[in-house]
Amino acid sequence: MHLRTMINAIVTLYNPDDSVVDHVKEFAAQADRVILCDNSANDHSEMFADIPSVVYTTEHKNLGLSGAFNRVLKNEKYGWSDDDYLIFFDQDSSIKENHIQPLINDFESLEKNGHKVGCLGPVFFNTSKNAIEEPKLKKDISSNIYQVNNTITSSLLTRYQIMKRVGDFNDEVFLDFVDWDLCWRMGAHGYGVFMTKSVVLGHSVGSGEKKVGPISLRVGAPIREYYQTRDALFLMRKPYVPTKMKIRLWANVYVRPTVHKRFMDDWDVRKHYIERGREDYQKHIKGEYNA
Repeated sequence: MHLRTMINAIVTLYNPDDSVVDHVKEFAAQADRVILCDNSANDHSEMFADIPSVVYTTEHKNLGLSGAFNRVLKNEKYGWSDDDYLIFFDQDSSIKENHIQPLINDFESLEKNGHKVGCLGPVFFNTSKNAIEEPKLKKDISSNIYQVNNTITSSLLTRYQIMKRVGDFNDEVFLDFVDWDLCWRMGAHGYGVFMTKSVVLGHSVGSGEKKVGPISLRVGAPIREYYQTRDALFLMRKPYVPTKMKIRLWANVYVRPTVHKRFMDDWDVRKHYIERGREDYQKHIKGEYNA
């Protein structure tokens, strides 16, 4: 077991291409160790074999975000220490130089000032809108840091001991809402969720956004309608989910489809996934979509 605090970048993969190799190199340049959790059917270990400090793991099946991360977090072979830093990334995330250390600096600054920090993330540059996005609901802590209800998985920084205390990731949630669920459970355990303007992460939402008059609709792959419907229904019944967010989940299930029916060209396909999501929720089916 190692004796010093390590910076661990943990990344989920799914059918990675050559661009992902470049992203992993960026993570490896700023972390002590990069652990790749491959949800693909095929082995891609050779793509990353020449990158120092990279550890590759796969079970040749899609476990979802939660399942992939938990496969690593619950495995004692990685020699975790309670104070180890964990920073999670999507495979399409690209970071600039000096991305991780400022997050750690702000994390430790919050701790020194008496805050019970659950996790910290950067602000996001929406590549579809070409603009920085900040949450509407926030509480200013300093000129650069504010407290929020939730942040996204990619570039979320926390400590290993915190993940142990909140129960790691929720295996009931497969893809969408994995980050929200984690942040809400952190809140239920008395931890704060924070964002810092010291770091900016470029982030694209699905395949972009569709303009409908003054409104921007976020466009994801049709199959995500399945996970967003099914897992939102699961989460609506969880006692730790804030009331305002339960309303948002309800809208995701019952209002969003009406909007998509009117404005999405591939509505018939999306409708199929929404209906299956509702059916599988009733059947208590979790995990990967089974055609």
